[in-house]
Amino acid sequence: MSEDMVRKNVLLLRPYVPGKPIEEVERELGITDIIKMASNENALGPSPRAVEAMKKAVEEVGLYPDGNCFALRREVARHLGVEPENLIFGNGSDDVIHMIGLTFLQCGDDCVQGDVTFSQYEAAATLKRLPLPSRADEGFHLRR
Repeated sequence: MSEDMVRKNVLLLRPYVPGKPIEEVERELGITDIIKMASNENALGPSPRAVEAMKKAVEEVGLYPDGNCFALRREVARHLGVEPENLIFGNGSDDVIHMIGLTFLQCGDDCVQGDVTFSQYEAAATLKRLPLPSRADEGFHLRR
C-alpha cells in the first residue's frame, strides 16, 4: 500500500515496544526469581475465581460477545451505585484511552502528558493531529 493513501498523522504513530520477557532478563543477567513490575502483569497469577470464570466462558467462545457488556455494566453500576450509562467498557486500557481521545479531543486542542507515560496517550493525541510537546525538563505551564 502506498503511504500517500494513509492519513499523515497515522504515519506518525509509533509501535508499542513492550518490556523484555522475564525469561530474557534472566538469561541476560544470569539471575532467577524475577518479579516483573510493569506491563500490568500479576506475579501471583490469576485468582482461582477468575480461572473458574474463564473455564465456564470457554463454552461460549463460538458466540459473538455482547459489545455493550449489558450484564457486566448492570452489575458494576449496582456495585458502585451509579447509573449504567455512566460507565465505559473496552478491550483493555488501550481501547478505553482511544475512545476517550476520539470522543473529547478536537483538532487544534492543546494536549499535555507526563514524561514517561503510557504510549497510548500520545497515540490518541496523534490521531487527532495534536502536538505533544516534551516538557520533561521545564514542567507544565497551564493557562486558566
